[in-house]
Parts: sequence; C-alpha cells; structure tokens
Amino acid sequence: MITGLANNNLGEEAIDLFLQFNEMGLKPDGDLFVAVFLSCGVLGSVKEGMLHFNSMTADFGIAPTMKHYASIVDMLGRSGYLDEALEFIEKMPIEASVDVWETLMNLCRVNGYEDLGDRCAAIVDLLDPSRLTEESRKGLLTVNDSSNAKTESTKKSNLLRGKSHIHEYRAGDRSNPEIYQQINIWHHT
Repeated sequence: MITGLANNNLGEEAIDLFLQFNEMGLKPDGDLFVAVFLSCGVLGSVKEGMLHFNSMTADFGIAPTMKHYASIVDMLGRSGYLDEALEFIEKMPIEASVDVWETLMNLCRVNGYEDLGDRCAAIVDLLDPSRLTEESRKGLLTVNDSSNAKTESTKKSNLLRGKSHIHEYRAGDRSNPEIYQQINIWHHT
C-alpha cells in the first residue's frame, strides 16, 4: 500500500502510513523499507530517508540488501543529489551491483548530468553490456567499424586492456578483481 501511495506521488501519505504501522508495534520488513525510501524520494526528503535507512539496521536488525542500496541511490537522485548518490555508492560496504549503477546512470541522464551518466554507463557496460541501450551508449567512446564483424562467441565476452595485459570478462563475472580496480580508477577521474 505504501508503494502504491508513493507511485501516485502521495509520499506524505505513504510516510504517515509507515509511521502508523510502527506506532501499532508492527515490525517492518526489508520490502517495506524499499517503499519508504521510494516515498522519501517522491517527497525529496533525503534526511528522513537516510534516518529510516539507518533505523532499518539499528532499530529493526535488517541488514541492507542491494535492493536497499539501489533504493537509496534512487531516492538521492530523484531529489537532485546525484553527486551524493555517487558518494553513497563509493562508500557502500559491498561492491555495487549493475542495478545500482544503472539506477544512477538513468537518473543522471534524466537530470542532465552527462559526464557522470557516461561514467556510470561505462561501468554498466563493463559489468553487463546487455543492460545498455543505444541511447545509454551515446556518451561512450565510439567503437571502430571492424567491431561489427564480431562472431557470436566474441559478443558474449569482452576484453579489458590494461597496461600490458588483456583481461576477459563476462556479464556478471566477479572472478577478476582487476575489473573493480578499473572501476575505482574511473570513479576518481
């Protein structure tokens, strides 16, 4: 119900319902907090959203999942805090998933943050190239014409060129920690 209210731009009513839920002594679950973060994003109430995020663990013992992290990034981005969303991702205690990066990328595109959106698109492309549309790829470096002649097997994997090494990776592959080192380099450029 809280999600439905938030989806209909009734964030205040959604938060009120959540507070009533708590006053009744009912214990919220992780999904309810996702709805609360959405509601705070609709309201542009980042402080309240972050208070609920911290309360989720401290008061209710719910460990944040990737869905919670993506919801916080969405809340920050909806409220116009895109740089803060990036900072939040960088400070996450676990590696951000492609969903988190895609959320920030889309919010950057909507809000006109082209440079940050392009950086996010590069990370999404690195983690799971199938997630990018042609529109999302618009800011990425152009690929030379010969790349169109790739075979089907080559399309399923990509190569990341380092200074003197070539690394192969596949969508969702976490076996090569150097990918995340490269992502960190991109974050700080």
